[in-house]
Order: sequence, then structure tokens, then C-alpha cells
Amino acid sequence: ATSMKPLSHMLLQVLIPALTSSLECKDCDNGGACGMCLNLVGSDECPSSSRAYSHTCDPSQLPMNDLCEADGECGTSNDADNCAGHHHGGRDVYRRSVCRDNAPRVPPSPPDLPLPRCDDLQCDAGASCGICLVLVSREECPESWVSDWTLHTCDKVADGDLCEADGECGTNNDASNCEGRDPNQEGGRPIGASHGWQFQRQITADVYRRVACAYPPSPPRPPSPPPIFCDACDAGSECGICLKQIPSEECPSAYFSDRELRPCDVAKVGELCEADGECGTRD
Repeated sequence: ATSMKPLSHMLLQVLIPALTSSLECKDCDNGGACGMCLNLVGSDECPSSSRAYSHTCDPSQLPMNDLCEADGECGTSNDADNCAGHHHGGRDVYRRSVCRDNAPRVPPSPPDLPLPRCDDLQCDAGASCGICLVLVSREECPESWVSDWTLHTCDKVADGDLCEADGECGTNNDASNCEGRDPNQEGGRPIGASHGWQFQRQITADVYRRVACAYPPSPPRPPSPPPIFCDACDAGSECGICLKQIPSEECPSAYFSDRELRPCDVAKVGELCEADGECGTRD
């Protein structure tokens, strides 16, 4: 009776060649296609039995070190004819071998780092637009600054880019931290010169850089007060509003004349008003 080989012995038969193989997968006869190594056998390895050709060179069907008959799959040649066949022509016989993959591994992309909090940075402007803008130093000023049209305005600038401010997003329109040039000089095109006027000379610019950061999320809105049903109002239904008479302890401490309190038909929600019969009130 034949005894089965232990599983550990079978695994070693596969793993040891894999660890010691000097053949790189790209140098296999099939170029390592389909994730396996196939090499044409020599004439002395060609099997005499036709059973050797029962396997196709499909990686899901071909065990390690077994032979297969190729039909062009997985980088094989359909015209190798390296082994004789029973009919005219030959067979394309390969053996699956172990190879060493030395292809350079592409390192995984590092995870995106969280943006710093804008509140932790020294932003000079931008909070009203949800961004962080910092005035640039003289060394960072663009050399080719010509006019306001050369740079974006600071409400449309991308992270890391420069912008020229005109007061938007809380910027200072008088920062004058960078020098400009007269657009009528050094090649500037004096648009409108044919109409008898020139550009106004402008020698300074207010230049900011947008810094990438994140503002904390806005706090949730407080819950709305419970609605007051109109049938509990003392007046106002004629004007589509709700008016309630206030108790004496809520009356204003100082004397307010009719001119100092709004009429009840134009008063805002929550305001006091002085009634003169409008909107169903009693005068």
C-alpha cells in the first residue's frame, strides 16, 4: 500500500524552490504572465504518453512542476512545436516552475494627514469666507506683479496660491505689503490710451497667501421655540401675526411714547409695540 506524504513535506517541496529560485519571473518563457512561470521543456523531457497533455496552461488547473500543452494562453506560444505529436506538426509543451519576482514594489500612498485647525494658525483674514489668508513677506512678493488682474481676488484663490486683496473676506485694502509697477511702463499695454486716458499709476499691492486649514464645524442651531397657537393670541390675526398683551411687571421701566415704540403692525417678532387699534388691538 502506498502512504500519503505529510502535508508539511508537500509544502516544503513548493516553498523551498520558491525561496532558492534564481530565475526571475520576467525571464520565464511566458514572461511570468498570469502570475506563473512557464518554460518550454527540452526534447529529452517530452513525455511519451498523451496523458501528459491533459492539462492546459491555465493557472487554476496546472499544479506546480506539472506539464501542460499550450494554445497561446498566459503568454505561451502556439507554434513552439518543441515536442512531437501523434498527428502532423508538434506540441507546445511547458512546465510550470517556480520563479523569483524582483519587480519593484510600489509603496502604498501615505494616508492623508488631517489639515491643521485654522484657529491654531495666525490668519490675517479670511474667516468670514471660511478660509485662512496670511499677508506675505517682502521676500514672497511676486516679482512680476503688474496689476490687480494678474492675481486672483482673495475670495477665489486656491490653497497655497497668492491673491491680491480689495477688502474681500476681511482683507486689508491698504496693507501695501508688496510693490507693484506702473502698467504703462516696462511693456505694460495702456488700454484706453486711444480714448485720451491712461492707467492710474499703482505702486503697491495687498498680497495674501491662502493657507490650507480647516475651521471647526459650526455648532448646531438651537432648537426653535415651541409655536404659539394663534387662538392663544390677544390680537393680530387680521395682520397674520400674533400679539399678546404683556403683564404689568414686563412693562418698560422708562416711559416710552408712541414715537419710541413701533406700531404693532410693523413690530418685529419679540419686540414690544404700542397699539392704536391696528391689527385688532384695543386702543
